[in-house]
Amino acid sequence: MSEIFRLNIPVYKNELREIYKKCTLKVVAYGDTPEHNAGAVNSFVTNKDDQEWVLTNLLDKCDIRHDVTNGYYPEEFGYPKEFNSFSCCFLTITNDITFSAHSDPNPAKINFLINDSTTAPFRYVKTGETYFYDWPALLNVGKMHIVDNVESLKEPRTTFQIVLNNTIDFYIEKFTNANLLIDRD
Repeated sequence: MSEIFRLNIPVYKNELREIYKKCTLKVVAYGDTPEHNAGAVNSFVTNKDDQEWVLTNLLDKCDIRHDVTNGYYPEEFGYPKEFNSFSCCFLTITNDITFSAHSDPNPAKINFLINDSTTAPFRYVKTGETYFYDWPALLNVGKMHIVDNVESLKEPRTTFQIVLNNTIDFYIEKFTNANLLIDRD
């Protein structure tokens, strides 16, 4: 069975790009040393109007406002406590990062690519299943995964990530009941 679930929700790339440009709070992501994390940055949406736009136009459609306003950015991973009030961010990676296979501390995410396309897909380590961010997806990030082919990037790749704090099965059921889940094997 697939671990990548296509969602029937709008992407709003232009609006997300504009919100991304206004992000000033940035945290280096992944790796323990500067050479391993210089190419990956989380940019947080701190502007209240932008947060409300995301809540109204994306999260309310999925009925996950509460999940995201009571989010999951653990302090032991270096995130300040206030990040838990709005657990959405942009992850930007460049071709000079060294990615290792990892599982996230949260069980699930919804990802949107704000670039037009990418050559660096998300891939599950065990199954080899890949996702090129061609559409919004619910991902089981609690399982080991990696971003492949990073060295092929010609420009930074940016995704908008909605970090979810419940189990993948919870969201599969929730999105199936709301007719938001397109693909289900």
